[in-house]
Amino acid sequence: MEITIKPEEIKDLTIEGSKLLIKQEAEDKLLQLLQLKDKVEEAIESAKKAIVESGTKLSPDFRGFYGSKIKGYLKASGFKYDAINEEYQKKTERVYPDTEKIEEYKVQHGSLPEGVVENKREEKLYFTVNKGRALP
Repeated sequence: MEITIKPEEIKDLTIEGSKLLIKQEAEDKLLQLLQLKDKVEEAIESAKKAIVESGTKLSPDFRGFYGSKIKGYLKASGFKYDAINEEYQKKTERVYPDTEKIEEYKVQHGSLPEGVVENKREEKLYFTVNKGRALP
């Protein structure tokens, strides 16, 4: 299978009124890539399921596999237990910046409050596929 990706064919944008729009041909090519990504992700999930089934049949203690280029391993996520009994609960307090309060201070004083620094955050472009409906 050969897949050719030409980013220059996908970058065509145009301005229509106050909206920045992607041209139809570029949108079609981008949609093809996103659909291919979905198919690849489905195939990978299917392969994972088959590997776990096969590994479990070979060994009830199956925890993963080793290859010359790929290592696969089972990993559980989330809490191991649910504890309704408070004796077996751990309580923590999450501390995070109060963005609304910081923004208010910044507007009033023209600067950030003492002890607050603005992080440099990387912006990424995300896509959503409209299933059968056009964007407004």
